[in-house]
Amino acid sequence: MKKFKLILIIISILIFIAYFFTKKQDVNAPAFFVKNNTSIYLEIAKTNPERERGLMDRASMPENHGMVFIFSEPSYLKFWMKNTLIPLDMIFLKHSQVVEVFNNVPPCPKETSQCPSYGPNIESDEVIELNAGMAKKLAIQSGDLLTITQSKNHLS
Repeated sequence: MKKFKLILIIISILIFIAYFFTKKQDVNAPAFFVKNNTSIYLEIAKTNPERERGLMDRASMPENHGMVFIFSEPSYLKFWMKNTLIPLDMIFLKHSQVVEVFNNVPPCPKETSQCPSYGPNIESDEVIELNAGMAKKLAIQSGDLLTITQSKNHLS
């Protein structure tokens, strides 16, 4: 009976530790969303200069991080990869609902002046950029609801 109690206590401690490490939040992230029990921490780009800069010139990005581009009104948005060094997934949303996902969008070659643009043929008001492969890993698809929560320190 004592062994059973000891095993039960050890299992409880392991469950608590696992929960703590999987639910740990990045307190510096201005926003996040959760999909399939995975938290994705987002920088926010809501001004024109922030949106124009985006993820340009970054050699890497942590796995569960990305950027959300927020627009005041839905419109036909197109994004390109000029001066972006890493491949990305682009997730276009309208009122928090995924309208289209562009997977593994490659950087635009530096030697070209013409970069392709990516975007749906439907209006959207938010775009999330993640490391290439994350949208597929999280099984994000058109129709999904992704609720982006801004941290209390970054609400505006």
